[in-house]
Amino acid sequence: MPTSIAPLEDSAPSKPNHKSDKAPCSNEAASGCTLGKDFSLDASDLANFLTMDRHIGLNCNAQIFLRSTLAEKQELCFSVVSLLWHKLIASPETQPCAESTSAQQGWRQVVDALCNVVSASPLKAATAVVLQADKDMQPWIAKDDDLGTQKMWRINQRIVKLIVELMRNHDSSESLVILASASDLLLRATVGMLVDGEACTLPQLELLEATARAVHPVLQFGGSGLALADGLSNLLKCRLPATVRCLCHPSAHVRTLSISVLRDILHTGSTRCSPKSQRMNGIHHPSYQYFNLDVIDWLADIEKCLTWEAHTRLSNGLSINFLDTAAKELGCTIAV
Repeated sequence: MPTSIAPLEDSAPSKPNHKSDKAPCSNEAASGCTLGKDFSLDASDLANFLTMDRHIGLNCNAQIFLRSTLAEKQELCFSVVSLLWHKLIASPETQPCAESTSAQQGWRQVVDALCNVVSASPLKAATAVVLQADKDMQPWIAKDDDLGTQKMWRINQRIVKLIVELMRNHDSSESLVILASASDLLLRATVGMLVDGEACTLPQLELLEATARAVHPVLQFGGSGLALADGLSNLLKCRLPATVRCLCHPSAHVRTLSISVLRDILHTGSTRCSPKSQRMNGIHHPSYQYFNLDVIDWLADIEKCLTWEAHTRLSNGLSINFLDTAAKELGCTIAV
């Protein structure tokens, strides 16, 4: 669990240089940079500031303001994450308007706000996010109540989308360590890849894609990153059969994304790493077995899954055209 992670120091916040000759950032009004010293620094106001309507992200002045605010009033971080998390769960679905993008409206705007908080205070904010996600992530298995199931899936989709966006940011080693070490959470977040069409499958494939692409960055942490990389690779191996089954999904989007995931997994096999896995001090080991990176033959494992899926489909009188196409794109062989 993230609470057992050895203490890390947040990156030192950037400080505004009032003597700089550089021109100020543009769109200050849109980004809220004019709040300055008169801004009421409570969690509610800060959360509202981060989710105010804008057609651009936070500009450099606003980012400096956020970092300095969270550094000066460290108790704000957990409070702001808590308030934004409530907005993430409770915000209604919205349709994108012509003047904006889906990432800037409704709950997607809250995802953007939480990412900004994590960038400003990586250790504290990422820990708070993982704790909230671990509490609110529900099993993807359908319940008897259709309305309850739809609500559960909607919440899970938003949580997974947030985790994906955070894991895609490789610039913050602190937050990446926190997320990569949350092995049980990542496993639960990808446990029902085929339960309901695109709605559940796409965000989980996106998370596996982000996981595969995070293997190389965490290995750059040296010996301490090996346990994290092993944990991420183990998740990918556990979800390999389901990912291969997605190659025959009715949705072209799902099929394309599953190929991308498998391609990224194959790429992790070319990543150089030490022959022995090392335990990262303070990192909680997941409840499932580690696979050492050097002993995973991803090409062979993917080909086995492709062959198994092909035999299963043929025995049921189903086409394997999509599997053949994917195998050719990946440079794999199906033994049928």
